[in-house]
Amino acid sequence: MTTTGGILGLGPDVAPELQKLAQQEALKKIVEAACTDGLLTKASDRAQLVVTQLLNTAGYKTVSVEVQPPSADACRAEVGAGGVRGWRGGGVEG
Repeated sequence: MTTTGGILGLGPDVAPELQKLAQQEALKKIVEAACTDGLLTKASDRAQLVVTQLLNTAGYKTVSVEVQPPSADACRAEVGAGGVRGWRGGGVEG
């Protein structure tokens, strides 16, 4: 007996494709929300604070941490099969 896959062997198994599409859509919404909320700027500010505090704790009296602001195209992303492409906020792969 030959099965074609899927639930009860009634057709092709579309669950993996549906899961992949759902993950892509969720990732797209997360990136959009992060960009809308200014998450990259907030993360940069927080990193500056943490590094400054770390170096002060290590005994450095004067610390100057300069951060690079997010580029204008940092939130332009294309969510595809391989994850987020073009998003300069980190390497997120699906």
